[in-house]
Amino acid sequence: MRSLSLSTHPLRLAVQNFLLEEPGLHARRIMMALLAGVFIMVLVIAWNRSAVGRFDTYGVGDWLINYAPGFIRRGFGGFVILNVADRASLRPETVAFIVRAAALGIIYLGSAWLFMRCERPRAIDFVLLFSPCTFLFPILDQPGGGRKEIALLALMTFWALRRARGQAMPGALAVSAALLVITLLHEGLFFFFPLVLVLLPAMHGRPAYRLAQIAGILLPSAALMAWFALLQPKATAQTIHVIAQRISATDTARWEDGSIASLASSVTEGFNNAMWEFARDWGGLSLLIGIAWSMVPIAYALWSGPLRAVLMSNARAVVLALCCQVPLYLVTTDSGRWLYTNATLLTVFYFGIQANGAYRPTASPMSRRALWRLLALVAAIIMFAVYFRVPHCCGRGLVLH
Repeated sequence: MRSLSLSTHPLRLAVQNFLLEEPGLHARRIMMALLAGVFIMVLVIAWNRSAVGRFDTYGVGDWLINYAPGFIRRGFGGFVILNVADRASLRPETVAFIVRAAALGIIYLGSAWLFMRCERPRAIDFVLLFSPCTFLFPILDQPGGGRKEIALLALMTFWALRRARGQAMPGALAVSAALLVITLLHEGLFFFFPLVLVLLPAMHGRPAYRLAQIAGILLPSAALMAWFALLQPKATAQTIHVIAQRISATDTARWEDGSIASLASSVTEGFNNAMWEFARDWGGLSLLIGIAWSMVPIAYALWSGPLRAVLMSNARAVVLALCCQVPLYLVTTDSGRWLYTNATLLTVFYFGIQANGAYRPTASPMSRRALWRLLALVAAIIMFAVYFRVPHCCGRGLVLH
C-alpha cells in the first residue's frame, strides 16, 4: 500500500499543480470565446424549442401557465408573458423566448464578466465554467435546461454583479420580495432559498443572517407555499382548457393536447412521491454520483485558494442549507435540474466573491504547452459529460448519460 501511495503521488501532484496554475490573458480570451459559443448554442436551443408550431412541453408550456382559471401554482410567469404579448402583438412563445434569453444572458454574460475581473484565476476556474453541471447543462440536457430555475440563477448573478461593482447588499425586504416572485414562478425553488441566504451575505463580506432574519425573509414565500399545498383547488379538464384558451384562442386544442395538458399535475398535484422509483431503479446511486460530480470541483476550488477562510466560516451553514433541499430530492425525479441549480449558484458565488477589483492583465501568461493542456482538459470534460452525467430524471434507472 505504501509503494502504491508513493507511485501515485507524482501524478496527484502534477494534476494539482496544473489545476492551480494561473492562466494569462491569452488563455482567458480563448476560454471566453468558447463560453460565448456555448451561450450562442444555448440560445439556439431555446429558440428552437420556442419556435412557432412546436409548443415545447417543458421549454415553453411551463412558462405559460397563467391565472386565467384563478390563482394557481406557477401562473405568474404566464400572466406577465401573456399580457406583454397582447400589448406587443407578439406570439406568447416568442415573448417566453425573450424572457428566457434575457435570464440566460444575465447568467452567461454576467458570469463571464465576473470571471474576467478575477485577479488571479486558475485552471480549476475553467473547469467550473465548462462543467456539465453548470453552463454546459442546458446543452447536454435540453429538456431540463432553460426551465424556471434560470430565474433564480439570474437573480443570484445580478446580485453578484452588483457586489462586484461596489454596490451594497440588497436589503432584507428587497430580498424577501425577490424570492416571493421566484416562488410565484416555481414553488420548488423555495428549497434553494436557504442556500441563497447563506451565500448572499458571505459574498458581500457581511455577517450571516440570524435565524430570525431568515425566518422573516422567507415568511411570505413560506405562506405562499402553504397556500398552494393546502388551499389551492384541484385542477380539472376545464382548468386546463381555460389555461390553453388564454394562451391561444385559435389553437386551444393543440395546447390542450400537448404542452399544457401534460403539465396538469404541475398545476395542481404538486410533487409526486419519487421514493419508489429511486428504490426500484437505483436512482439514488445516480444521484450520489451527480452530487459528487457537481459539488467536488467547487469545493476543491474554494478549499485550495485564498477563499478557504470563506468556506470554513460558512461550511456548516452551507451544509445545513443543502440539507434543506432533501425533501425536494425525495419527492421529485428532476434531480439533474436541482444539481445544476446548486452547482451554478455556488459557481456564481465563487466568481462573485473574487471579482472585487478590476482585472490587472499583468499576470504571467500561461505557457503554450499548458494552454493546450487546458484546452484538452475542457474538451475531455465535454466529451466525457456527453456519456457520463446525471440525467434530467435520476429515477429512470442507473443511466449515466
